[in-house]
Amino acid sequence: MHGLVADIGGTNARFALVAASAPDSSKSATSGNALSDTVAGTYSDRELLQASVREYPVASTSTLEQAIRIYLDDVAVPVSAAVIAVAAPVLSDEVVITNSVSGWRFTQSGLKATCGLGSLIVTNDFAALAHALPTLADSDCTQVGPVAQHTSTSNDYDVIRQTPIAVIGPGTGLGVSAWFPASLNGQALVIQGEGGHSILRVTTEREYQLLRLLSQQTSSKNTGYVSAEHMLSGKGIEVTYQLLHKLDGTRAEDLRDADILGSALNGSDTVAVETMNLFCRQLGYCAGDVALTFGARQGVFIGGGIVPRMAEFFLASGFRDAFDARAEMTDYLQAIPIQLITNPYAALSGAANILQW
Repeated sequence: MHGLVADIGGTNARFALVAASAPDSSKSATSGNALSDTVAGTYSDRELLQASVREYPVASTSTLEQAIRIYLDDVAVPVSAAVIAVAAPVLSDEVVITNSVSGWRFTQSGLKATCGLGSLIVTNDFAALAHALPTLADSDCTQVGPVAQHTSTSNDYDVIRQTPIAVIGPGTGLGVSAWFPASLNGQALVIQGEGGHSILRVTTEREYQLLRLLSQQTSSKNTGYVSAEHMLSGKGIEVTYQLLHKLDGTRAEDLRDADILGSALNGSDTVAVETMNLFCRQLGYCAGDVALTFGARQGVFIGGGIVPRMAEFFLASGFRDAFDARAEMTDYLQAIPIQLITNPYAALSGAANILQW
């Protein structure tokens, strides 16, 4: 028996097969993840088949149904259930992919019928990523900055183990979710948020000037509102780069986010370097807010499609300092471990974890 899992972003769509297997309570979820003994055996009745993973540009097909058909024809394996993780809030039967170059939209009932599925779950992509957090291995992540070591008792450790883990990540947009160890029914719980639409934080005169220009360009109804996603996304990188040139009175090339990132990494463009340094600091501010909001003392994970491509730059940036900078809450935040997710298929693993046969 096989199931289908998909991670549908604004730019790319990833698919994979999940095979049902006999439960093995002795099988640990990971090796090295601090949660491994808590969730050991929980997901041991399924296996994500790595050889089945495929990735397609969403612009290559006109509908999600068409992309699924192309994938299933390629792997030639029938499926009876599916989990589709999408870069959009899932609020009703109709789903519209946010910030997508494809304009994909579909109804859950129509997709289930068209694909002949017995079970279909459609969830937010960062909710799926949060479901992967308990089963990520050490090899799937890289630690970000130091973690403050405080004298603690075994009871303190047990308390921390009952707190949430948060995940945040920029890509086509800015996703936020959190994984809670147990809900009222004793099962782990994922809370999907729209924290990417929180307000940007300004700490320097340069940032204030940039925010003023961003507000003029992006704010609706003259409210002055500028969300974190307006900077912390692929499009946000492009806009920030243009506006920094405008502040300096210099002419900016019409570059895509990947080009700006590349120029920052090789140091050939000082404005690109400033753009990505601002990006890292703002992500630190936003991630710190997420950690405080959820009380995510067990850890914060960084996902999305942008940061893993700039890992070395990111690790050397001001991200961790910005994350920790909270006056009386600095000690609280300094003790929170942060991990950069480097496994590009982590959301598929999370989708596999919630597949219902």
